[in-house]
Amino acid sequence: MNETLHTIEVDRWSEPDEMHEVKHLGMIKADDAFNQLYTHLQAKDMLPDEYFEFSYGSYVDAEDELPEYIHAVCQTDFGESEGIYLDILLEIENGQQIRFAAGKMLSNDADAFFRMSRIAAECTLMLNGRGKTFTKHNVEAVFTPEESLTLGKVLEKMLCEYNEPEEKVMLNRLLEKVFPFDDRYGTQENNSEIEW
Repeated sequence: MNETLHTIEVDRWSEPDEMHEVKHLGMIKADDAFNQLYTHLQAKDMLPDEYFEFSYGSYVDAEDELPEYIHAVCQTDFGESEGIYLDILLEIENGQQIRFAAGKMLSNDADAFFRMSRIAAECTLMLNGRGKTFTKHNVEAVFTPEESLTLGKVLEKMLCEYNEPEEKVMLNRLLEKVFPFDDRYGTQENNSEIEW
């Protein structure tokens, strides 16, 4: 299954002149860029569970144009007290970085860290793509333990009919990916293959 990703067009360009050339007119408003990013993450169910917000008090005012940045840097890290944090910084000339947005996960475990890192990767692509369209051929799915158990039960019900031997191997691999928390058949070490 392919996924088409339309990145945020952060630059404003003139209409082509008689020589078919365009001129850079500046950047879009900071809040427009943030709102597009927020909407994209929300549509993909990728918003951090505590908050994702524009970094008010930064050098970027929401009503002003974005600074002409070289690239966006999206950093994931553990917080001092609790949670996993995401900071989105815009790097401008001379290596200076300006805060643009921030997010927080409530949990501070490895699963939350990897989920926030995936969110950071999505933000990096959306802000650095500069309006380009990309096709993603390897769509990933990240499940919570509850989602994994539910999907595993549904798949098991649907797939418990006769299957060819090579299909059984593929279905077992698929079931292991979406159903890793199931231990119905004893210890997890002995749960490497389920009979279909």
